[in-house]
Amino acid sequence: MASLLAGTTREEEALAGMGRTQLSPVAAPLLTVLFLLVILSGAAFEVAAGFRGLPNLLRGESRLDFPSLIELRALWRERGALAATGAIRAADGEAQDRFDRESRLATALRAPLQGYLARRLHYGNSQVLLGDQDWLFFRDDFDYLTGPPFLAPAALARRIRGASRHRALAPDPVPAILGLAADLQARGIGFVIVPVPTKLGIAWERFVGRRVRDGQAIDNPSREEFFARLRRAGVTLFDPTPILRGMEIREEKPYMQFDSHWSPAGIDQVAAGLSELLASRFELGSLQRFHRKKRRFNRRADLADLLGLDPDRNPYLIESLEIQTVDGPGTRPFSSRRGEGSVLLVGDSFSRLLIRNRRKGGDANFAAQIAFHLQRPVDMLAENDAGADFARRVEWLRQPHKLDGRTVVIFEFAERALALGDWTSLRLAPPG
Repeated sequence: MASLLAGTTREEEALAGMGRTQLSPVAAPLLTVLFLLVILSGAAFEVAAGFRGLPNLLRGESRLDFPSLIELRALWRERGALAATGAIRAADGEAQDRFDRESRLATALRAPLQGYLARRLHYGNSQVLLGDQDWLFFRDDFDYLTGPPFLAPAALARRIRGASRHRALAPDPVPAILGLAADLQARGIGFVIVPVPTKLGIAWERFVGRRVRDGQAIDNPSREEFFARLRRAGVTLFDPTPILRGMEIREEKPYMQFDSHWSPAGIDQVAAGLSELLASRFELGSLQRFHRKKRRFNRRADLADLLGLDPDRNPYLIESLEIQTVDGPGTRPFSSRRGEGSVLLVGDSFSRLLIRNRRKGGDANFAAQIAFHLQRPVDMLAENDAGADFARRVEWLRQPHKLDGRTVVIFEFAERALALGDWTSLRLAPPG
């Protein structure tokens, strides 16, 4: 697997494209003037509201809360300069977020301005990047790929002391994962981790506008070290990257265009590959009858939502998909939350995606596709945005009877969580 430190021509080309924003000679000064006018107008709106006695960001219900000089001095004496600086940074971040959400100017201008930036200037926002031919990408994926090696001591220390945008009490994922693997092994339960690579790392050509697709995916420099440490400890790892990258090279679109998640085709092929590994290594019980049916489904794309455009004028909002709903055992619609099966999938939104919701047929999500390829039930514990919170997942497993009758636990998570998530270790209770 390629590393950002490998220094190949193709990777240098990709990273150069990710790191630059191209603006025409006319657009650059126009944007500068426009942003200055917006800043001045915002201040004017808030001051005018104050004179009229209305709540604004400076007074009333929406008043911004910055630490006082006395509080900062006390914090400096007790915990040092870094703690005081962190308090200022946190207050500044909250102020920016409040301005984005609550200021009168932002409310009036956000949607039309973002629409102009996206459609005319091909510019996203703090959460969404626009690629070639209107492909949307998640900013956190960019941070993961272009950031420092997530296992480097300096990077771990920066996250612990809050000098990084993604602070964590326990940023190293390896001890937490090894602890859970040992706890499951003590119960005679297998453990397979499935890190889902970033859309940007797999489909980077769609971001930089490169028409030729060949070679390897792009990843964080610590990824191979992370995999090696787990394998040396005997943890079973299923890496979907070769499958998804192969699909991208063949133009099979393993990820959705306007969404951060893998496509139904990507889900299906990864589920097929994972099922082969599970069937070859674990005793999963007798086969049962599962079948699928193709259906059309319009998904409201998450990255399009994050752009903040007017929903009625958002050209990226709806992703038209062909999904495969799963029924079984027998003829009943399959539900990945029924609590049955020797296989338990613990995941995040990549696992939940296309779970049954007001439509006929069973689930079409990752658990359902694994069940179809295995021809055996698969149970699932998953929540959106829970992939970066390891301790929360272990809490699910600690609930009564959640591990009863299990042969193997699949631990799926978005790969960016390796660098951006909190991996505070939590152990299962001793067997019995």
